[in-house]
Amino acid sequence: MGKLKPIEETGLWKVVVHFMEIMLFLMSAALATMVFITVPVRYIMKTSIFGIEEVIMMMAIWIYYLGGAYGSYEQSHINADILLHFVKNEKANKIIAILKQIIAIVVFGAFAYWSIAKYLAWTITSGGQSMQLHIPNWVPISMMAISFVLMTLYEIFHLYRIFKPYVPSNGVKEPAEEGEEVSAV
Repeated sequence: MGKLKPIEETGLWKVVVHFMEIMLFLMSAALATMVFITVPVRYIMKTSIFGIEEVIMMMAIWIYYLGGAYGSYEQSHINADILLHFVKNEKANKIIAILKQIIAIVVFGAFAYWSIAKYLAWTITSGGQSMQLHIPNWVPISMMAISFVLMTLYEIFHLYRIFKPYVPSNGVKEPAEEGEEVSAV
């Protein structure tokens, strides 16, 4: 039996990441276009496009939460790791990084549970919908649940990577790019 590939090189991992990148790009472009069109229609033509505010709001919610999941994937979200810059002991830095990941897993896991079991479930059973286009309220809320699940999974993965750093299946580690900060862990 051959050696398993690192998770970063599996098809599912690549598909999910690529899907997030494409969706973020397309939704951002569509959102900017809708806002650009809305302004002259409203202020020059003195009319509005039916339901566009609802679509803009729902798309903004999807971008916000999907962007959070993508930030968790690439670890580019805001974090308070200033302690790592003051502590010079490598073992202490590893413990701090592990604690940071555990806290993130617990917080995102709680948000994932709450967003699915409480908020999304309630939204589905209540049967509410938007005023103009009658889009079910669970549609924008579903991205919250999906994103918190993805954030939790990515944080679990990053915790795993603290203990087992990534080595490409070809065995050759790529050097850090110029200007890229090398992790203290």
